[in-house]
Amino acid sequence: MEKLSVHVYEVEGLGTCRLFVHSEKSPFIYLLVDGKYTIINFEDSAKTMAIYEELKKAIKKKQAQSPWVSIPLYKAEAK
Repeated sequence: MEKLSVHVYEVEGLGTCRLFVHSEKSPFIYLLVDGKYTIINFEDSAKTMAIYEELKKAIKKKQAQSPWVSIPLYKAEAK
């Protein structure tokens, strides 16, 4: 079982980010909340993708209720 990294890092191009990641696994989900990024993933990439899809649905629902809502959500592969 791979260790989960939980840290605050300065990430080039993003600024200060909270990371809750299994660094050897991808994909990653980038959440932008109050101007700060939180990057997460799970050891099982299928679980990460399932959470990503749930978040997309929740965001679309919220945006449908109020067109003024803007919630960025990014998915990125490991390099």
